[in-house]
Amino acid sequence: MTLEELQAKLREMGIPHDEWNPAGGKSVQLPRLEKYKELLLQLRSLLESQVEKDKAQLADLHAMLQRTKHGGGA
Repeated sequence: MTLEELQAKLREMGIPHDEWNPAGGKSVQLPRLEKYKELLLQLRSLLESQVEKDKAQLADLHAMLQRTKHGGGA
């Protein structure tokens, strides 16, 4: 596969080959991966806070169920 064929294939797949920096023996920074990493960390934070809220709500509902089972009402 020639360089031109590879570049055409990358374009077809939606991968912008021209955004990559040549490594030159150094670590490569991929701009899209950095953005994805940032977004995934934000999503992780949101999901963790939602899990904590859900746990608290579940505990409240469990307590309410126990009171209802034992005639305590709401």
